[in-house]
Amino acid sequence: MGDISTHRKLYEDFVKPRLGLPDEQAIFVELGNYLTDVSQFRDPFAHLSGKKAVWNAGRAKLWGLRFFFLADLVADLDGYLDVLMGMPDRNDPQGRARVPHGQLAAWFREMIFAYSLEKTFRRQASPFDYLIDPPELRRLYDSHFTQYYPHEHLDFPPGRGTGRLDDFSASALAAAGGGGARRIAAYLERHLEYVSDLLTRIERDWARGAAGPAAARAHDNLVRLGHAGHAVDDFFFHSNFTELAFALTGAPLPQFDPSDTVDDHDPEGDAVPPPTSSRWPRLYHRRGRRPVLGDDGETFSTSTSTAADLVFTGSFGSEDIFHTIMDALGFLAVEPSFDAAALARDLAAACGAANRQAALLAALATVPAAQAGDVPFALLHVTLFGGEEDKKKAYEAYKCLVESGAMDAFAARLATMGVIHRLSAEAVGRACTIERGMLSGFSLVGKGVLGLLLDLLGEAKDRSAASKARSAELDGINDGELGGPAGGRTGYNESDNGASAERVGTHSLLAKDSVRKQPLRKEAINLAGFTVSYMAGRMAAEKAAGGGDGSGLDWAELLRHFVGHPEQAAGGPAAPWWKPVLDWDRAEGTRPPELHTVQRVAAGDVATRAGEVARVDLEQWYNDLVAVAEARYRSAVTKDFVLDSLINGGLVGGVAGGLAAGFSDDKSVGGVFAAIGVGLFTGALLTGATAGIGAAIDDRAGAVVGMLVGVTGSAVASVFLGKELAGI
Repeated sequence: MGDISTHRKLYEDFVKPRLGLPDEQAIFVELGNYLTDVSQFRDPFAHLSGKKAVWNAGRAKLWGLRFFFLADLVADLDGYLDVLMGMPDRNDPQGRARVPHGQLAAWFREMIFAYSLEKTFRRQASPFDYLIDPPELRRLYDSHFTQYYPHEHLDFPPGRGTGRLDDFSASALAAAGGGGARRIAAYLERHLEYVSDLLTRIERDWARGAAGPAAARAHDNLVRLGHAGHAVDDFFFHSNFTELAFALTGAPLPQFDPSDTVDDHDPEGDAVPPPTSSRWPRLYHRRGRRPVLGDDGETFSTSTSTAADLVFTGSFGSEDIFHTIMDALGFLAVEPSFDAAALARDLAAACGAANRQAALLAALATVPAAQAGDVPFALLHVTLFGGEEDKKKAYEAYKCLVESGAMDAFAARLATMGVIHRLSAEAVGRACTIERGMLSGFSLVGKGVLGLLLDLLGEAKDRSAASKARSAELDGINDGELGGPAGGRTGYNESDNGASAERVGTHSLLAKDSVRKQPLRKEAINLAGFTVSYMAGRMAAEKAAGGGDGSGLDWAELLRHFVGHPEQAAGGPAAPWWKPVLDWDRAEGTRPPELHTVQRVAAGDVATRAGEVARVDLEQWYNDLVAVAEARYRSAVTKDFVLDSLINGGLVGGVAGGLAAGFSDDKSVGGVFAAIGVGLFTGALLTGATAGIGAAIDDRAGAVVGMLVGVTGSAVASVFLGKELAGI
């Protein structure tokens, strides 16, 4: 997800000055920018794709042995994952009826609203001095906090219908001024159509006022403007454009200022290597490459890559999700302004009281009123990022607060005291209701929502630590290789060099939207800010012009002017628009020329584009993938079930056969062993068959019934066979 403060700074430094709007109006543009980022906490394809991994890990942790009937019939781990992470509508296998957001997404939605109102859009000097009126923020939040879509960030999308990440098809559009086709990935053209249609809608409804001047409608359109600007920012942050452009200058890689890597939002205090580290030339080189398919034609080669011939953005592979979890969960965790670990210990102790809600509220009352609003998020910080013992106590306290209703009561008390807004307290209450439902409904799983997040965070930390260790190892090796050719250095050309955060073509490698993601971060900010400020300035000019004949600015052409391959940029090889922007000092008086001539489209084209046809298709494309993810999960569960049924049936059959032979009056040692062997075989065969038939009828209920029938049948059959074989 990156560092949200980066996008906020772009709004403050580049967009807001160009809009010419009063602060109380311009803030809605920042709201749209912000909501585009935090909506990524709701990602149905990612959530459903994660069910398989959680299933495997959860069964192993719960039972040690892979006994499906224990995991599903007793603990209902499968049901827990469906409720928590979502599943497609069974009446519509392609997911077209609705998008299946689970309770994890619902919990995030409530907690992020409370955080947004109390932390992001509130002036801390005054209790109820908000940048946006809370009821209006709630209305806009409900309308524009949606979910993650690749096209809203110009990210490399999963393949339509497959989820694969291997489509590097080139654009079919001609480059401006000739010179063949545009050298960008084809999916980016479709994404640009989405952004340009959105800008056309904003111009028609807000700048030209065709839809009326109602204040609420104006706020919605300003939110949309921030949404569009965020997508443009992300192109430069998530793509290889900056690296390809900088390579054309022939200049040596610049060294960043160490002070630029200070990050107050980094929960682990990430130690960024110094500017002289050999890591930065390696990452720069790898960003200029792209993956190639291996010999199987299905997966990327891990041993090689090729020089990038197109501009493309980073993809989210299986490992990338773990690297982004650190940033994403860190967003919700507030660095405590008081000793939150000590409070967690007090709360855990209070949980054993006879009237635990009263005892918990008494412990919470010890926090000064000025800091009391931070309690939910401070406890979350300790739970996620504290020391091992503190984390255990904090999670114990959190569960007790939620299960007892003390957290809801505490939030309501804070609202009555004027510490937080009523809407924030209500959001916290709804989040607690969701958590209580998960904890009580799946008590043997015992995870709830936050429990799963803790597991994911632990996995993310392990993966991140392994990647960092390998990166450090490569740094040491590269220190002795910097004098040689780049192509021959260790870890430079392999698509996977052992450090998962450095995999060629991935978001983790290409992203520059966090202070830790060097090199060329400053240059990427310049390019993004320069482009989005021009876009905002053009929209402001359309607003100032007002009225008109229904025609509009050609936003698709404007976006293609900036979003393309640096070798095909306006200005030609000698003086492309981007070259002076790379080291621009950001002063308006020294702003380089955009080299762009505004073009317009007729009223009929405006009406067509404002209909946002591309958006509808792209959203459906991504939402349909939930069926792909669910099918993969169900297939894995069914295979596990059949395998477990073979094991269980064999064990039951072997034991039943051996016991029947052992208690027979006419028995021999050979007969007992024969009975055990035949029982094992018969039980496995019969149970596996009935489980398979049941799974074919219904992958859950039918499979379980089939297994139980098979186990019972194998026991009966093995007893009979055991008696017959006893005397052999």
